[in-house]
Amino acid sequence: MIKINNNVVVYNYFPENTEDYGTIELDLVSKEFTLIKRADKYKQTMYLMHACQGLLRMLDENDFSDTRVVAWY
Repeated sequence: MIKINNNVVVYNYFPENTEDYGTIELDLVSKEFTLIKRADKYKQTMYLMHACQGLLRMLDENDFSDTRVVAWY
Protein backbone atom coordinates (compact mmCIF):
# COMPACT_ATOMS: atom_id res chain seq x y z
CA MET A 1 0.00 0.00 0.00
CA ILE A 2 1.21 3.47 -0.84
CA LYS A 3 -1.50 5.58 0.76
CA ILE A 4 -4.99 5.48 2.19
CA ASN A 5 -7.26 8.29 3.25
CA ASN A 6 -11.01 8.64 3.78
CA ASN A 7 -11.87 8.24 0.09
CA VAL A 8 -8.90 6.73 -1.78
CA VAL A 9 -6.46 3.85 -1.50
CA VAL A 10 -3.38 3.51 -3.72
CA TYR A 11 -1.45 0.28 -4.24
CA ASN A 12 1.41 -0.95 -6.39
CA TYR A 13 0.95 -4.32 -8.12
CA PHE A 14 3.86 -6.55 -9.08
CA PRO A 15 3.11 -8.97 -11.98
CA GLU A 16 4.89 -12.31 -11.62
CA ASN A 17 6.44 -11.01 -8.37
CA THR A 18 9.03 -9.01 -10.33
CA GLU A 19 10.54 -5.59 -9.74
CA ASP A 20 8.38 -4.26 -12.58
CA TYR A 21 5.22 -2.77 -11.10
CA GLY A 22 2.13 -0.74 -11.80
CA THR A 23 0.14 1.59 -9.57
CA ILE A 24 -3.64 1.77 -9.21
CA GLU A 25 -5.94 3.99 -7.20
CA LEU A 26 -9.37 2.95 -5.92
CA ASP A 27 -12.02 5.48 -4.93
CA LEU A 28 -13.59 3.88 -1.86
CA VAL A 29 -16.93 5.61 -2.37
CA SER A 30 -17.56 5.21 -6.11
CA LYS A 31 -15.44 2.01 -6.46
CA GLU A 32 -13.86 3.47 -9.60
CA PHE A 33 -10.25 2.73 -10.50
CA THR A 34 -7.59 5.04 -11.87
CA LEU A 35 -4.50 3.56 -13.50
CA ILE A 36 -1.62 5.72 -12.32
CA LYS A 37 1.20 3.63 -13.82
CA ARG A 38 1.03 0.50 -15.97
CA ALA A 39 3.67 -2.17 -15.38
CA ASP A 40 6.23 -1.68 -18.15
CA LYS A 41 7.25 -5.24 -18.95
CA TYR A 42 3.95 -6.97 -18.14
CA LYS A 43 1.42 -4.88 -20.04
CA GLN A 44 -1.20 -7.63 -20.24
CA THR A 45 -4.47 -6.43 -18.75
CA MET A 46 -5.00 -9.67 -16.80
CA TYR A 47 -2.48 -8.51 -14.17
CA LEU A 48 -4.23 -5.17 -13.82
CA MET A 49 -7.66 -6.84 -13.72
CA HIS A 50 -6.61 -9.24 -10.96
CA ALA A 51 -5.07 -6.38 -8.97
CA CYS A 52 -8.33 -4.43 -9.23
CA GLN A 53 -10.38 -7.46 -8.20
CA GLY A 54 -8.06 -7.94 -5.23
CA LEU A 55 -8.61 -4.35 -4.15
CA LEU A 56 -12.39 -4.73 -4.39
CA ARG A 57 -12.13 -7.87 -2.25
CA MET A 58 -10.07 -5.93 0.28
CA LEU A 59 -12.73 -3.21 0.30
CA ASP A 60 -15.48 -5.78 0.92
CA GLU A 61 -13.43 -7.29 3.76
CA ASN A 62 -12.40 -3.83 5.08
CA ASP A 63 -8.82 -5.14 5.18
CA PHE A 64 -6.27 -2.79 3.66
CA SER A 65 -3.08 -4.60 4.57
CA ASP A 66 0.30 -3.32 3.43
CA THR A 67 0.64 -6.32 1.11
CA ARG A 68 -1.60 -8.99 -0.38
CA VAL A 69 -0.99 -11.85 -2.79
CA VAL A 70 -3.47 -12.47 -5.58
CA ALA A 71 -2.97 -15.78 -7.36
CA TRP A 72 -4.96 -17.63 -10.00
CA TYR A 73 -4.62 -20.63 -12.23
